Amino acid sequence: MRPSFQFFLEKINCVEVGVGGGANVLDMLAALPHAKVFLVDSYDVNNSTFQFERVFTSEERDKFIENVKEKLAPVDNGRIEWLIEDSVTAANRFSDEYFDYVYIDAQHEYEAVVRDIAAWFPKVKKGGVIGGDDCGVNGVKQAVKDMARKLNLDVTYGTAHPDWMAVKR
Repeated sequence: MRPSFQFFLEKINCVEVGVGGGANVLDMLAALPHAKVFLVDSYDVNNSTFQFERVFTSEERDKFIENVKEKLAPVDNGRIEWLIEDSVTAANRFSDEYFDYVYIDAQHEYEAVVRDIAAWFPKVKKGGVIGGDDCGVNGVKQAVKDMARKLNLDVTYGTAHPDWMAVKR
């Protein structure tokens, strides 16, 4: 690999908002073996828009987070930074146009998706990509459409998987 390309790869900054069990970030880390990846998730499952069969104890939550961190440890190599907090709080930690790639897969209710896109879109560099998952879910789909109109984004929708993505102009 050419040194200039290696240098470029080492400068890429990504964030995943809504980490869950960590499956997606494993793919990201494999595809971009030198990128810095920030992981944002409040893991507040008891106040989640997802339906769970029961309330989780703080010990169960902590154990889940510990298991995800252990799962990602072999591919971390100092490239992962965890922010276990609210999405907007985390977004406010970064300057505008900091990220090359922002991936949103957190709460799926309309208001939550609008809130996440509004908080993270300014953090994407010009020419960078913002996107997310579960565009087949009604709240996500409508929020993406409304925010695309508001932000003048040309959104591309995945065909095999319900992802959405847009390049910041």
